[in-house]
Amino acid sequence: MNNLATTYSGLGEFQKAEKLKVQVLKGRKKLLGEGHPDTLLTMGNLASTYSDLGEFQKAKELEVLVLQKCTKLLGEDHPDTLSTMSNLSSSYSDLGEFQKAKELEFLVLEKRAKLLGEDHPDTLLAMGNLAQTYSDLGEFQKAEELEVLVLEKRTKLLGEDHLGTPCCPMARSDNCRVSDCVLGGIQAASYDYSKVEWVIPSCTSQSTGRKWGAVGVYRVVAAMLQPTPQLCG
Repeated sequence: MNNLATTYSGLGEFQKAEKLKVQVLKGRKKLLGEGHPDTLLTMGNLASTYSDLGEFQKAKELEVLVLQKCTKLLGEDHPDTLSTMSNLSSSYSDLGEFQKAKELEFLVLEKRAKLLGEDHPDTLLAMGNLAQTYSDLGEFQKAEELEVLVLEKRTKLLGEDHLGTPCCPMARSDNCRVSDCVLGGIQAASYDYSKVEWVIPSCTSQSTGRKWGAVGVYRVVAAMLQPTPQLCG
């Protein structure tokens, strides 16, 4: 049922995806409980579908719940918790709550820089998101400083002619944002980045509902993917 819902999302049939994901969530709550990792993953997936449907308030409410439970279960510094924070910040931005988005994105960036290093792809994604929110708030000097930093690091990492570099971060659209995503139930934080190709993304992923753009996104070569278990959506 969950796989079919994912397929509906990939086809842009978000209403069908929503109905199935609601059923999956009810079943998992009953069988596993609200705090089980599989239940939290389903909540996160449903929140993404709400975002696809423009129901940003519903998405935010679910993501707040997932974040609370992930933090309690895994701790504030766990990659899944940080991914959930990033998704919630995206919903805040969708709702025009840019100050709240900035506070969360700053926290995500701070923790990823400490845990992963400033040059890690997840850290660069967080930098790009925060730069976008600075722009949303009219703090253009701060946005420029972060964008220049991301561009320098991406150029050093990938080279000037790499596909990931031109779209990072200057070619972003005003309504594009990089956010953590789930592809087939595996988070971006779980990828083996040495086996990932960079591409110029579209603004919104139909399969996940998360906003992409700003500093680029990863296209995973499925045969080369080396996932680690994901707990929260």
